[in-house]
Amino acid sequence: MAADNQDKQSFVSSLAPGREAFLAEVCEYSLANGERSAEDFMRHFSASQIMQALADRPEERAKILTGATGTHAKIAPRMSADAAAETLQIALDETLTTAAQVVELLAPDDKQRYLDSGVIWKFVVSGEPTSSSRKGEALERSKKFVRYVLERALFHKLLDQRELVTSLTVARLTTLLPPSVLAAIIEASLEAPGKFTHADVVQVAPPEKLVAHVPLDYIWQKVVVPHIADRHKLASGGGDGTASSRSTTASESEKPAQASPPSNEEAEFDAALNAATEVVAAQDFGPDEDVLLDDDDEEVHTVTDDDDVFDDLLDEGASDAEAPSGPGVKRTAADSSPKKDAVVN
Repeated sequence: MAADNQDKQSFVSSLAPGREAFLAEVCEYSLANGERSAEDFMRHFSASQIMQALADRPEERAKILTGATGTHAKIAPRMSADAAAETLQIALDETLTTAAQVVELLAPDDKQRYLDSGVIWKFVVSGEPTSSSRKGEALERSKKFVRYVLERALFHKLLDQRELVTSLTVARLTTLLPPSVLAAIIEASLEAPGKFTHADVVQVAPPEKLVAHVPLDYIWQKVVVPHIADRHKLASGGGDGTASSRSTTASESEKPAQASPPSNEEAEFDAALNAATEVVAAQDFGPDEDVLLDDDDEEVHTVTDDDDVFDDLLDEGASDAEAPSGPGVKRTAADSSPKKDAVVN
């Protein structure tokens, strides 16, 4: 598969196919098509950060120094990372070189090899490529960029055709794609010798057609964020910019996501539970007497009361499955229908 049919000279990474090559290609494409600029790159990676990332790569440091500052080829490799960074920064401050020269001298794959991959992704997307405010030429550039991201993600197997189609949903696609494309999909399905698959759908409606008719922000939020950025941890590179610290092992990628913070309802329930528990602890009750929580005034009631902590949740339409549960909390029910009594033992 070509790097991109719309830009025949697009950079193709020499890194092994996968996450790293994808990032290298997308970073370079964002610079080549004007989505991001060299000045944007230098705002994310200072002269010091670049040279420190190349601390163990004197030849790469020397290439930048000699090309951007005119430092002698025999001197540049012997300069420390700190000295190289200072020299490069002075050259930038005195306009003896430009951000464009520096970025061009740092090879595309070297950007990915030695710089922090999380910052690279942040650089790539910080221009908000799917902003609804884009019009005209800027919008067309956005479409090309999102198309490129999808194509390279499919090529590097960060995403598959099934995920692409199901994430956008068939129902939504049938309302957004033009009749000519829908007709082509139906015709292809009728002529398919075997089972018509998601890959066949994408063959008829590739990223080029999707970005032309489907809102870019919808594609980004439904496909790029969950299936490409989040799953492959593009926004969580290593801290020191070294290749070893930035590589993600299979075991790391399979770790379960951390639990999301509790919702407001859960926090309110916990607060009510804690407050009522303190009240209960200060009082004596008979061995057969149950206690109810009241979320209105933190009073303690007998089991016959039905003004309890679930009032607000039930009024707001929360289902029985969504209601809080846990140690010391249960429903009083004579049948399978939901009741409103929470009991604290």
